[in-house]
Amino acid sequence: MGDLTDLARQWYEMEMDHHLYYSHAFVDAVDAFDTTRKAEWIVQSLALNPISGVQVCEPRLLSRGDAERVHSRDYIRALETGMPPDLANSSGIAWDGRTFSRGLSTCGGLLAAAEDALRCGVGGCLASGFHHARKERGLGFCTLNGLSIVAE
Repeated sequence: MGDLTDLARQWYEMEMDHHLYYSHAFVDAVDAFDTTRKAEWIVQSLALNPISGVQVCEPRLLSRGDAERVHSRDYIRALETGMPPDLANSSGIAWDGRTFSRGLSTCGGLLAAAEDALRCGVGGCLASGFHHARKERGLGFCTLNGLSIVAE
C-alpha cells in the first residue's frame, strides 16, 4: 500500500485533482482472496486518510463489443452464462453471475485511467490483474485482458 500512498502524494505535489477509478464491482467476486479484495482495502484506507488531490471515481462499464475486440464470442458467452464451466472459470477465479459485468467495470476503469493519463499525464485505477487473459480464455486470475482492450 506504500506505493499507492507515494503515487497519491506525487499527484498532490502537482497541485491538481486526479481521478482514481474504483467500483465495488471490482471486489464483489464470490471467490474471496487478496486479489479480489485489495482495491476495497485501499479505498477504505483513503476514506480514513484522504489525500488532497485524489478523487475516487466510479468508472463506466465497457460494452460487450469492446470486450469482443480482443476476446472470442465463445469466451464472452461463457463469462456471461457460466457455461461451459471450464471456460467460465479459466481465469482461476470461480465464475458467478457478476463475472462479466465485473470485468467490464474493471476494464472501464482501466480505459478511463488511460484516457486521463493521455489528457493530463496521470491516471489511476485500482483494478487488479487484467493482463494475462488470452483471446479464447482467462488466465492467471485475469478474466479479460483490459490492457489489450485499452490499447485497441
